[in-house]
Amino acid sequence: MMAPTRVAGLLAALIVAAAAGLTAAPASAAEYVVLVNAENDHPGGQEGRAMVQRLFLKRASAWPDGASAFPLDRPADSPAHEAFVRNVLGTSEGKLQEWWTRLKQQRGATAPRAVGAPSLLKQAIGMRAGAFGFAARSEVTPIPDNVRVLFTFDGP
Repeated sequence: MMAPTRVAGLLAALIVAAAAGLTAAPASAAEYVVLVNAENDHPGGQEGRAMVQRLFLKRASAWPDGASAFPLDRPADSPAHEAFVRNVLGTSEGKLQEWWTRLKQQRGATAPRAVGAPSLLKQAIGMRAGAFGFAARSEVTPIPDNVRVLFTFDGP
């Protein structure tokens, strides 16, 4: 059992932290965006979501206009990656890893490259016509002129 003075000290620290806005906020759904190069004129919505899913999983290799797809991932432990896998790909991380293993064995294809820094993600997408990736909207705002939002999705 904690001494009364220690409990009082802990309570005082919590009150100070709350007053300073340092307490954990309740978890809320973040808004995520799929970003594409601005030259990409593919529509968003359900059609865009289905196309991104096919291209990311390498079931297709080019956008409808013929531009080669260049999917970019985020680190596997990032909230953006977790939200994308669950809400856009409609699968789990374990099943996604099984997919990449099977694809590597069958076709020699590898998973999209993970880009950690949102600024580098925007830069890479802006430099290549078929590039696309995803991030929390708050991580990539402002969005540069050579990048556009294809669609949004919610996260955990």
